[in-house]
Amino acid sequence: MKSQGFKVTPFTNPSGAKAWRVSGSLHGKQIRKNFTDQVNSDGTVVKGKVLAKAFAEAKEIERLNTVRNVHTVATRLSGEQVAEAERVFDEIKPFGKSLSFVSAFFKKHYVRADVDLSLEDAVSKYTEQREKDAERGLITEAQAKRLTAEMVRFKRKFKERQLADVTLADLLDYLANGGSSLKTWNNRRGVLSTFYKHAAKENWIERNLIAEIPHHGRRAIGRKKGEAETLSADQGTALMKRLEEFKGGIMVNFFAATLFAGIRPDLKDGEISKIKPEHFDLDHGQINLPAWVSKIGETRTITIQPNYRRWLEKYPLDRFPIIPPNARKLRLEMRKEFKLGHDVLRHTFCSFLYSKTKDLGDTAMQAGNSADMIRTHYTSYKQPDEVAKFWAIEPEEKKEKIVKMRA
Repeated sequence: MKSQGFKVTPFTNPSGAKAWRVSGSLHGKQIRKNFTDQVNSDGTVVKGKVLAKAFAEAKEIERLNTVRNVHTVATRLSGEQVAEAERVFDEIKPFGKSLSFVSAFFKKHYVRADVDLSLEDAVSKYTEQREKDAERGLITEAQAKRLTAEMVRFKRKFKERQLADVTLADLLDYLANGGSSLKTWNNRRGVLSTFYKHAAKENWIERNLIAEIPHHGRRAIGRKKGEAETLSADQGTALMKRLEEFKGGIMVNFFAATLFAGIRPDLKDGEISKIKPEHFDLDHGQINLPAWVSKIGETRTITIQPNYRRWLEKYPLDRFPIIPPNARKLRLEMRKEFKLGHDVLRHTFCSFLYSKTKDLGDTAMQAGNSADMIRTHYTSYKQPDEVAKFWAIEPEEKKEKIVKMRA
């Protein structure tokens, strides 16, 4: 049997532990060996990948010394360098090119990274670019603010360092930050990932270290499927009744747009901060959100439910704007009175819409979410009478007229 070259590949042990596997054949025998991280007596950690590569290179040299057509030549190269040169020859052989061609191509196209760039300057340039992206609407102001806050924290951690001098161990220590949660790890890693990708694109670094750091999945974090918090039909009724009494109904349209149409409620960057009266088409019974309003960056159509039409008819948008003067203070007053979470009204809309239509795709389209998000958070069973009661929440005046007509 012919000896085959050795390769290093990631491997998961039956126990679930991550390892690196060296595989190949030598003297007609298959060789497989797994390597995991090792902790030295001084506390330093040697990565399993490093150990695996060293073992593979040693076996590759041994393999090359036993194959046929090996020539003894005088060379200034070490055994490892000779083995590497032979591997490169094998890799470029299908292309019919020489090592001289590869060298010339490398020298023509390789640009040395700016290893003298300080981390402080790199962060400043990056955050400046992201602020411009926010001005152009490519990211929200809230995203830019969170990103900038994380990058300032990162800069403080490694002040007076060159960006190229920050090591993989440094980054791992920063992400861990004395035992922070895996979710926090993921959030920090996400921000640094965009920064390091930008740094690589700008040629500030030669190696994207963040790409070598794992993102922890749901199973590792222990995140479980769970229903979003929602209001009951009675709670929704009490809220809207109070809003009619509160300062002449000034905040009715703000809360109704979120509760009955699922408009995202953030006053600074949310959909409610951009939506206009002309987006409401009562003749056709729908709200047409253009891409620049919708969070998903695509046009979205929301059906105006019959009860929501009653609210819009009693509180027309030209007289009761969705965002009235002093809206932030007034909204906070109502949220405190009813102990409302930031997105509980929108969650309520999604849950009751799905319960009414039983249409996962339509609910996702109207809410501006993925079907998976709807399935995960908004499909708990609600009693039919509860659903009917919610979608019958109407202004008091309208209800009185209906009672008189029926009488």
